[in-house]
This record gives sequence, C-alpha cells and structure tokens, in this order.
Amino acid sequence: MKQKILFALAVLLTASLPLFAGDDDVDMSNPVDPYTKLGISYGTGGLNISSMVVFGRSQTCKSGIIFNVNDVASLDADDINYRLRVGQISTVNGIGFSVDAINAYHSDLYGRMSVIQAGINASIPIADRFMFFPVLYTGPVIVENTTEFLFERTVGTTYYSYVEDYDSSGGYDIASMVGTAMLYANAKITEKFWALGSISYTNSYWGKSFTDDVVDGGLQVDPLSMDLTVGFQITKSQNITVCWDYVEDDSDDFSISYNYAF
Repeated sequence: MKQKILFALAVLLTASLPLFAGDDDVDMSNPVDPYTKLGISYGTGGLNISSMVVFGRSQTCKSGIIFNVNDVASLDADDINYRLRVGQISTVNGIGFSVDAINAYHSDLYGRMSVIQAGINASIPIADRFMFFPVLYTGPVIVENTTEFLFERTVGTTYYSYVEDYDSSGGYDIASMVGTAMLYANAKITEKFWALGSISYTNSYWGKSFTDDVVDGGLQVDPLSMDLTVGFQITKSQNITVCWDYVEDDSDDFSISYNYAF
C-alpha cells in the first residue's frame, strides 16, 4: 500500500509539471539549481522516472522539489525505490539548504529502509566552464522492525517458510544517525556537451553501524558511491544523458535518459 501511494504521488506530480513551468533559461547540467523538468531513463537498474518542480522563486532565491521513482516496471514492489529532495538555493551567493529522503527495500534486513538527511550545499565556480558543488548532510536511518525475524534467521533455525510469508512487523525504528559528505564537479566541455561527476561517503555517528554486516548488528550499507553523467544538449530544454553509477561492493549500473525542461 505504501508503494502504491508513493507511485500515485509521482504520477500527480508529473501531471502538474506544466503548471509550474518557467520562462527562465535553465542549466540542465547544474545539480543544485532547481527548474521544472521530466526525465525517463532505462538501464541495468530498470526503468526510472524523475521529475523536478520549481514551486517558489524570487529575485534572491529559488525553491524546488525532485521526486525519483526507480525500477517502476518491476513486478515486485520491493524492487521499486523512491527518492525525494526539497531545497532552496540563493541566486546571489549559490548557498542552499535541502532535505534528501531515500526509501528502498533492504534485502538483508527483510524490510524497507529510509535515509532522511538535511544539510547545506554551495556552488563554487573554479573557471568559466568548471564548478564544484560541495554538500553536507545529516539525519536518521529509519528501518522496519524485523528484529524477531532477523534473530530467527541469524541463529540458524530452519524456519524458512517465514521468508515467504513475511511482509512487515508493522513498526519502524530509528536505527542510527548518519552524516554524508558529497562533492559534485561539473565541466562544460562544449556548448552542447557537459559532464557531471559526484562522489559521496556516508557513515553513522550514533546507533547501529552503517557498514557492519547485519549478523554483526549493523545495517550493511556500502558507504561509498560515485557516478558520472555525460550529457548532450539537444536544445536548451532537452538533453540526452548517459550515466554510470558505482557503489562499493556492488555491481555497476549504466543507464541512458531523456530529459525535458518546461
């Protein structure tokens, strides 16, 4: 039911995009500048939909919301994951504040996990065609309370039918508090081609270890991730991108996407 509600919100947000369209020129290679757009991508991670809406703008700042739904074509609701970002950025000094929430199924915990963080970001120009965007986040990790099931599995009982029947304990716990340091780098190669790379590192400072295995009492999440996107601007408002995602101790993901800015 939760997955259906989130998917319905994504459809409603997508349908409302033209209502928030702006006339300003947009920089579709800028990872922290909000504008109104719709994107669709396909790759090794399945079919993904992303949307962004600018819901406030003034002479000194812009506010926006980004909603991503990944692997939407999967027949298994557990494969679908969501990401919601809400933020505001100053058009004067490039300093911004944002909230980043990710909800996904954690196969080793047999339940869904949410990482909800808030923090600051900045835009630092290095040259005419090169910029850095540092981001610092902190917030809680919320997991489904699967303690009873994990205990049965950890001690090695043969209660295997529980795996098939198990859905949710109905409760959620704050498992830990984490912090994330992220850095984007954007290069304008030509007027049409650009590249955007990012690297992020997340770890816990309270509660369960973010990186230790589940059997050792941790959350068993890879702390390091990187990605590289190369984009081609068809027009000011349309582009095609090719993206490579790397997560430590996991398989790489490749995707190609089409994005349209309203």
